[in-house]
Amino acid sequence: MIEQANNPDLIVLTGDTFEKETTEQVDAFITFIDSFNIKWAFTYGNHDSSSLISDSYYINKKIMASKNAVFVDYENDDIYGLTNYYINLQSNGKNVYRLYIIDSNNYKSAGDGGYSIYDVIHQDQLDHLQKIYDNQGDKAPGLAFFHICLKEFVTAYQGYSDGIYQGQGYKKDPFGYGYKNNGVYNVMKSCGIVGTFAGHDHGNDFDINYFDETNHMVLSYGLKESDLNYYQTDMVGYKIITLPDNPSSFSYSDIKETKVSYS
Repeated sequence: MIEQANNPDLIVLTGDTFEKETTEQVDAFITFIDSFNIKWAFTYGNHDSSSLISDSYYINKKIMASKNAVFVDYENDDIYGLTNYYINLQSNGKNVYRLYIIDSNNYKSAGDGGYSIYDVIHQDQLDHLQKIYDNQGDKAPGLAFFHICLKEFVTAYQGYSDGIYQGQGYKKDPFGYGYKNNGVYNVMKSCGIVGTFAGHDHGNDFDINYFDETNHMVLSYGLKESDLNYYQTDMVGYKIITLPDNPSSFSYSDIKETKVSYS
């Protein structure tokens, strides 16, 4: 699929790249994706942590040592999660967009003997996000990439279904959002983020221009990239995001997808 994508400037993997992986599988994957000589970014999903590797930081160390990964996340940095970094996209020496790559974590225990529920982006991660935006000083518009969707994806899809919001796509899976709404959307809004991209729900595929009283933000799911694990036969492929010169015009129509047939 990477060969078909017409040489993208950057590949972003939004989680669940691995499950019960071994060091050999991690090494093989990194060698494979590096072989395309295209810059790539990585964040974790809820399954990536179900590893057979004793070193929980092994994946990060191997990615940071790879040739083409655009990845920085330091061990023991006192920020929750394993990916909390950003990428500045520049034109003529000016930051024109900023990509925030965020770990939405995996599960939160519901107590002794209880079931596990999906976690959220934690407060210290949100503080880190706000600090990046404030300290850069350029107010560059942003895109955020993570795995577990925000609760606002539910509202957006309902509004899209009711004809309130413009968009494209559809859903087949229940929404697997985090166990609480802790204000992630509002922090992203305050950081000038104009688009958010989640993975996670393998059967959901939509891009919606979501509006609240003061803000516009595209809420989007990435397509599942293979037939491994569970998948919908008509929802495997990739999306290409083309960033307009005017960030305020960024829309669902700037997101195109290509699907690969599995049967």
